[in-house]
Amino acid sequence: MGGTINIQSTLSVITKARLDSIAVKGECYCEDEPPPVIIREPTPPPPEKTLIDIVFLVDGSDSFCTKVSSVDGSSGADTKFNRAMKWVGDFIENELSEEWNGRTTATVIQFSGIKALESQYTPDSEGWTQVADLKHYQIEQGPSVVNAGMRSLIKSQLTDIDTLDGNSQLFLCLQDLSNEHFTSKFNGSLPRGLKQDRRSFLVIVTDEEWDIANLTPSRSLNASLAEEPEDSDIGRLHRRVSLSGSNINRDARALVPALANKVYEDIFPVIVRPKHDTANDLDETTEFALDRLTGNKREANFCDVRGGFLDEDLDKAAKKIVNKMSNFLN
Repeated sequence: MGGTINIQSTLSVITKARLDSIAVKGECYCEDEPPPVIIREPTPPPPEKTLIDIVFLVDGSDSFCTKVSSVDGSSGADTKFNRAMKWVGDFIENELSEEWNGRTTATVIQFSGIKALESQYTPDSEGWTQVADLKHYQIEQGPSVVNAGMRSLIKSQLTDIDTLDGNSQLFLCLQDLSNEHFTSKFNGSLPRGLKQDRRSFLVIVTDEEWDIANLTPSRSLNASLAEEPEDSDIGRLHRRVSLSGSNINRDARALVPALANKVYEDIFPVIVRPKHDTANDLDETTEFALDRLTGNKREANFCDVRGGFLDEDLDKAAKKIVNKMSNFLN
């Protein structure tokens, strides 16, 4: 016996794949979506202009209140003090052009001194002694912001000023002008921006007679000069004064210019001297003081004004000073 069996079969093949990587090239976006926003770095604002403070310190002592004829041989009745104040007014009005407007302060101070009251003076007392109505120095004008309207006003305020007529306590006044009590006045007149640079300059118009015998050192001086290297001449000098608790005498007078040169970018001594035949006749004391006052930048900063050439030399001094300060205009 035999039979037939029919078997039907269905074969199914399943393929499995794995995605190892994917790369998309070119730009693609849906038609209903905006194109991508490209973020660019913002353009930085221009740098803020440097602020400049100029302090004019004019000698009002007896020796500087003599007639101009004592230095140039003329018969004029004008005094060196009056001529110096006029020069300062002309400087502010004529040399500080429009580019200085709104960014510059001008301060004018007359200094003199009372020798018998030097040791009793408390630093940062703005010149006032312990005797009523007697001052070592006087702030005649400022700090004022220099602009078109102020120039002529400042100049007019520097005429017919009474002199203090004492001795020449330059270092007493110079110490005060280098202390924060005084320099903070600049910010009150012309505040500084957060990233704004500020430079201060000091112009001293005087003769060769400067007195110091028993000056109390200020807190600013002690704090500033305490950072001087122990092996430097100023460091050794300051330690000697501070450790002994003594005042600053003539031998230690270099401490005051050392402080001032930490505060002022440049100090310009404008020294009015009689007419002589020799060009280099500075005595040893003046040589020392000028090197210290200028911070060893005598050639660049010292302005020698000689009798017989008073107006000419003062004009040269103004140009020399303003040209150097102009390097900081940006």
